[in-house]
Amino acid sequence: MNTQTGYTTLEYNGEQIPFKFGTNAYALYCEMHGIDLYQIPETGLFGKTEGDKVLEAPSILRLRELFFCAYRAACLISGTEQKYNLYQVTECIEQSDITVLQDAMLKGSVIGAGRGNPQQPAV
Repeated sequence: MNTQTGYTTLEYNGEQIPFKFGTNAYALYCEMHGIDLYQIPETGLFGKTEGDKVLEAPSILRLRELFFCAYRAACLISGTEQKYNLYQVTECIEQSDITVLQDAMLKGSVIGAGRGNPQQPAV
């Protein structure tokens, strides 16, 4: 079992598909959109809130892209071939328990700001 923060797998077509949430996944997401890290909220990835009130739900399209970037990051980190495209990864997610990805995303570390370094301010 892989114990990296932000790492999980989902089963698809009899294979374990890896996902790694963290700096690399968010960097790939930023590259995809031509933005910098601080601009991610503007994409709608996290929705919009005002205090405790949700003004807009997170964008499913943007979440789908982040999940794909987490898959790409896992492949690049391990040096394995990326076998699946955005649509196949989406199909994999639809056939799985999405809370597994959500948990991994929350446990991922971005530039040292995750579980592993609580002293670092959040980005």
